[in-house]
Amino acid sequence: MSEALPTIKSPLWSCSDFLTSVREAFTTKAKCSNVRMYFYGATQSGWSEIKSYAKKWLNAKKGRTIAAYIGTDHALTEPEALAAMSKDGVAVYLLTCYSGIFHPKLIVFTGKTETYLLSGSNNLTRSGLCSNIEFATAVTIPGTTESFANWESAIHNSSDALNEALLKDYTQQRNQRQKKLQDSDVPWQFTWRKRRKVAMRPGAAVQPRLPIELKAGTLLYEVMPKETGLMGSQIQILKKIAVDYFGLPGKVGSSVAINLKNVSTGEQRQLTMTYNRNTTMRLSIHEASFTKRPCFLIFRREAKSAFSFIVVSEALDPTHFQLLDKALGVKRPRIRRKKII
Repeated sequence: MSEALPTIKSPLWSCSDFLTSVREAFTTKAKCSNVRMYFYGATQSGWSEIKSYAKKWLNAKKGRTIAAYIGTDHALTEPEALAAMSKDGVAVYLLTCYSGIFHPKLIVFTGKTETYLLSGSNNLTRSGLCSNIEFATAVTIPGTTESFANWESAIHNSSDALNEALLKDYTQQRNQRQKKLQDSDVPWQFTWRKRRKVAMRPGAAVQPRLPIELKAGTLLYEVMPKETGLMGSQIQILKKIAVDYFGLPGKVGSSVAINLKNVSTGEQRQLTMTYNRNTTMRLSIHEASFTKRPCFLIFRREAKSAFSFIVVSEALDPTHFQLLDKALGVKRPRIRRKKII
């Protein structure tokens, strides 16, 4: 049986909200012995909204456990929240080995005969629980399913238990980013360095391979912090690459039509590259907007003036980003890295 539980404050709606449902679950689910929470982001004020209910449930019966799997993407999660949850008896895990963005908002109550799920758009933040317009549902299922068990296993295998060293490292990097956000050279994305350094491990939620083969003639091209155009989507192409790789005639005013196919999405387009008077050449690649940076472009020639390409973002695919980062060599200020395999 499922029940819609929108988190919305309106005199026209008479539905209980997600926060109320979480509190009620900690009060009424006496037969459950384990609670697992999965959140994209958590703040200390968000945890305080359910803290007393969670602690009361946890301490009411011996053997009960609460585990929290918390993401660090975009630096939304507060270190203070992680420390507070751990102090209150929650086994806190940080996601470190995965692809994409860790984005669930889910609380799972499990007992011997049933599983109760609360899931929605709410983060474990005060605004997500108390003031935003959100939507969530509650579902009771008998036992569990193999696919859901596999999902939880993959999340656990992608995580590391919180300890002082991890908390200190995340706090330091997050604080450094907060201080530099006004600097236009700072990437919009936040990717914790511990996530980049963790090698692939069995059962983790990591993409097994790039969707494009790095065969001879493939171009690896770094996207810089300060590209031009809307959202920084006008990628400047170095003269030698424009002429030698993309086939642009080396004469001011000349142009070449280039057919591109995004391997990840299947989208195809034809773009025109022009040799401008200021000797700049550009391609409009909207997938490499500032929200994806730092990132690399990979181009592979399929035919004359026809290329497949993908964008490899550190935030979305840190494992492959790290491999390309190493392949392109040491990064130097204001110097764009590139390599033709």
